[in-house]
Amino acid sequence: MKKFLVAIIFVICLGAGAQAQQITGSTKLTVSTSTPSAGALLTGATVTSDASNGANSTISVPVPSGWSLVWARGFEGNPSISPSETITTGASGGVTSNNPHSGGHALVGRYDGPDQTVGWSLHQGILGSFNEVVISFWEYVDPGALYPDSDFFYGGIVQPGVCGQIQDIQYDMQNFSGQNSSNSATLVLVSEGYDTQATPCMGKYQYSTSKPLSMSGGSWRQFEIHILPSTSVSDSTSCLATNNGSDCKGNGSSTFYVNGQQLISMTGADINGTTNMANSIVGVGGVLTDLSGCGSWASTSCGGSRPGAMPPAPFNRYIDDVIIVKR
Repeated sequence: MKKFLVAIIFVICLGAGAQAQQITGSTKLTVSTSTPSAGALLTGATVTSDASNGANSTISVPVPSGWSLVWARGFEGNPSISPSETITTGASGGVTSNNPHSGGHALVGRYDGPDQTVGWSLHQGILGSFNEVVISFWEYVDPGALYPDSDFFYGGIVQPGVCGQIQDIQYDMQNFSGQNSSNSATLVLVSEGYDTQATPCMGKYQYSTSKPLSMSGGSWRQFEIHILPSTSVSDSTSCLATNNGSDCKGNGSSTFYVNGQQLISMTGADINGTTNMANSIVGVGGVLTDLSGCGSWASTSCGGSRPGAMPPAPFNRYIDDVIIVKR
């Protein structure tokens, strides 16, 4: 549960059947002493008009002073996304007029087995350089949906082709309640670079700032992710010896908000080593991993690799009103 194949995380960016154009860039990250933003920036924000180039979409709140709109997507256009974006829908799904958060459409995907991804991503090269990025989106899951016995990703940023396979900064639910799926699990900031070295990569998890979060199926919720990557670090030898990111110090910071209320906040952290995160892939939603060993989620009993452990029943995940701003 704590470590799994990095390739699984990367599925958020390479979903089967999704639009495949990849845009690359070479903009360098500007090293800055910026302090993290205080408070949620986009509470209640929705996408009010969709442009093919999401940088020209409009949103329902003013872009905060000093920030710029990177992309906004409400899935209302025809086509619903541009070649610079990917949608991944798990077992089935797509852009639907059923159950939108705002406007007339939302993205939906279905989980009915392990290692499936439901999400949206903005390709590498679009984000450009930044000191801090904020990712806002709305999510709905079916009533009765449960977290699996392993991972359930909410999103973040991913820099491919470095640190072995990737360096990412993402939020992931991890289920420590036992072997069974559950309505509540633990939200953790995870980094999936090398975990056998510190600078310039980071592969430790920020367990010390983790917090419980309920699935809350049957209602729309807004998630807002703030990320200020680290550009300098002062890791101790214990950083290499543990899987606890609190042993790894730097000038990075991150905050996670639910419906405008702060759930997680960290400062003075090494969250990506000194890896340049400019032009990262930006993703919301993500992969679900299940370690029960049940081949079919339709089964009412399981004699898999973890006998007695039951995966969640199949459920749909809806995503709408994705907004990315940076400074």
